[in-house]
Amino acid sequence: MVLLDRLRRNDKSYTELVFYESDFVRTDNFLDLVTAILTNTHVKTVHFHDCANPKWSSKQVKLLFSAIARLPNLKYMSIARTTVTLQSLAVVAEKSVQLQELDVWESKLVASEDDVRLFAEALRDSRLAALYLKRVTFGGDGQLDPFFAACQESLTVFQLDQVQWTEGAVSDDVFRLLHTTKLVELAIANLSLHDTQLCAIAESLRHNKSLKSFILRNITICNKAAGQLADALVVNDRLHRLCLNKCSLSDVAATTLAKMLLCNSTLTALELSNNDIGNQGAMDLADALLHSCIQQLELQGNPRIGAAGIGALVQLAEASETLETMKLYTMSRQSSTLNQLDIQRKIDSCMNLNARTRDPAHISGKRRKVWCE
Repeated sequence: MVLLDRLRRNDKSYTELVFYESDFVRTDNFLDLVTAILTNTHVKTVHFHDCANPKWSSKQVKLLFSAIARLPNLKYMSIARTTVTLQSLAVVAEKSVQLQELDVWESKLVASEDDVRLFAEALRDSRLAALYLKRVTFGGDGQLDPFFAACQESLTVFQLDQVQWTEGAVSDDVFRLLHTTKLVELAIANLSLHDTQLCAIAESLRHNKSLKSFILRNITICNKAAGQLADALVVNDRLHRLCLNKCSLSDVAATTLAKMLLCNSTLTALELSNNDIGNQGAMDLADALLHSCIQQLELQGNPRIGAAGIGALVQLAEASETLETMKLYTMSRQSSTLNQLDIQRKIDSCMNLNARTRDPAHISGKRRKVWCE
């Protein structure tokens, strides 16, 4: 076993463990492997790749994860294309001392009711700060509300991207817990969320006091949900970054967000790429952004924005005292025409000029006062 041979050297420069399917075949040297892992205290990162069918028993896998979790310098753990029980992750969360990030992608998480309970209890007492679930499928008969509730209560960064669970495993109530969360960043992508769930998230944002970055990507947001999200951000005074990329936002939704910007004084980054925003939405956004705190704006991938909307955005770039970057087109000949590239260059030139001539009062974060109805 190559991995065991490397561990036996106890080379202090060997700070990364990578497990492959072949490492799970032999059982005669399992205890030697566990012992070797425990003696390599300098290991900082661990990766499991393509270990979907381990030949070891569930007890052995649990012991392996327990040994890994006891590494005193372990900071990051990645599990890719692997079948693993939520109980094993609970062991990692419970035993690890320094683990900060857990990244699970293209994997299957087997979750029984007991596994969910154990993970939730372990997570609440752990130092784990970030959990990334990308293209993950939940297997088993576990009800997942306690899992998501624990993640929102305990983590600072939580990412869900194309996660699948059985029907009924997650209730709408779990999306109403954001008002009690300690999360600093929440990213949800490629999920089929109902309008009621989106509205529940929006209502939670109204009272949230921790989130600084909120990302929704490739999730259809209707005008009603966009309106409730905007209403929540009128009173939210913590969020700095709002990303609603590829969410089918219409002109009506863009206009609603524009009105919100006149009242919100904390948002500094607004990302609305790959939506269905047209001229009216672009013009309303341009008018509002002239009096807002937004420093970074992304609008690329909105083909319905025509000459009138582009003209308003160029005027915004020329006149804004707060904008630092505006992305209307990608700087690539493969994805933008020469005319679009010229427009983006003009916008970039305005941004650079504004940066050089910006008044110190605005650099310090001051903004002109505006009235909100």
